[in-house]
Amino acid sequence: KRPGEPNFLYSGSQVSSAVSAFSIHLGTGALTALAPPSYPTSGSTRALAFDSTGTVLIASEVGNDTVFPFLFNSGTGALTGVTDFTSNNDPIAIEPCGPFIHVANETASSITGFHLDPGTGVLTDTAQADIITNGNLFDIHAVGCN
Repeated sequence: KRPGEPNFLYSGSQVSSAVSAFSIHLGTGALTALAPPSYPTSGSTRALAFDSTGTVLIASEVGNDTVFPFLFNSGTGALTGVTDFTSNNDPIAIEPCGPFIHVANETASSITGFHLDPGTGVLTDTAQADIITNGNLFDIHAVGCN
């Protein structure tokens, strides 16, 4: 982050089916709702994460089991919704060195991978069979990025 660039905070809601957006005052930390103050999703947002380039915010939704990407405008904080992708999901992990995201499938106890185009926000299933796990929480640890 460069000095003088705006900071933003995003909050998912399990009640309103939206992602709320705020600017953060650099001196006081005070939050101010952006205009518009929220961006609709198609379900209850359970997890949020930015991709490795910082250009796409990914929302993971429960209820209708979707991953919903938003293109991020770094100057204004505005979000633009991109076509969602159905997946029985919950937590999100972003590969810090590449264009991949992974979501935990809570009811299936598995992990699904997606390729993310950071320019368009479009998700594509990696076509790899889901990896079966015994839990629904995970993280990615990357050692160096080549």
